[in-house]
Amino acid sequence: MLNIGLKQGFTLIELLVVVLIIGILAAVALPQYDKAVRKSRLAEVFQTIDAINKAQALKNMEEGTEGVWYNFQDLPITFITGDGSTATGDEYFAPNGWRYTGSTVSSGGAGTTMAWDDTYTGHVSFGYDGTLRVCSDWNSGSECAKYGFTKVAVQCLDSRMWVTGYCFKE
Repeated sequence: MLNIGLKQGFTLIELLVVVLIIGILAAVALPQYDKAVRKSRLAEVFQTIDAINKAQALKNMEEGTEGVWYNFQDLPITFITGDGSTATGDEYFAPNGWRYTGSTVSSGGAGTTMAWDDTYTGHVSFGYDGTLRVCSDWNSGSECAKYGFTKVAVQCLDSRMWVTGYCFKE
């Protein structure tokens, strides 16, 4: 038997419960999404730093030098900037929004490459010398902790990296 006179639909309580469940799921999922995005960006940053370090080491071998930081136009690898031009000078502004630069190492080695978030929103920088990955920030480590760097680094890249904030390693 059909009951044609009754309207069927959701009650206000049922709709509120659904909205509440969606809100709870979003509250759990968004921090995980943010964490995944940070890890992805960090992997890209260290991959670029590693490429720069290897290009610097190759140039040092070609020139018979040790620990010299060469400008980007002098490297055997071409780096493309955010505006599509070839990187020149001692800084490289990448399409991913990071700024890469380095320094000569007077005590030997291939030099030290660092990356900064070009927006300076987090005041965080990363460095890598081929073995040690470090993070430095101006917020007592709170920015580095967001990227998983929680152990205090007694020496930031064997004292070869100049930092203005706290230094942490993974």
